[in-house]
Amino acid sequence: MTSSDAACRSLYKIAEASICLMRYDVGKVLYEAYINSCDGENPGAWHGLAICLESAGRHEEARRAYERGPEGCEAKGRGLDIKLYQAQ
Repeated sequence: MTSSDAACRSLYKIAEASICLMRYDVGKVLYEAYINSCDGENPGAWHGLAICLESAGRHEEARRAYERGPEGCEAKGRGLDIKLYQAQ
């Protein structure tokens, strides 16, 4: 992470909460900020961004973000345990 760990963790949690509240417009901004400032390799952040983009009808961008998410990481052989994400 390039910014402070506490700030990045908070940003990620708020982004997750925006999806729970179905505020996908807010979530998109927050996930993009997290990806750009904290951890551009976090599959969960890419998955959250994809959900937000999909809800806005931005299907091609969502598809690319999904490819960076947990399922895309597994397909690329990064060894991510998808069951952990599906259980949440």
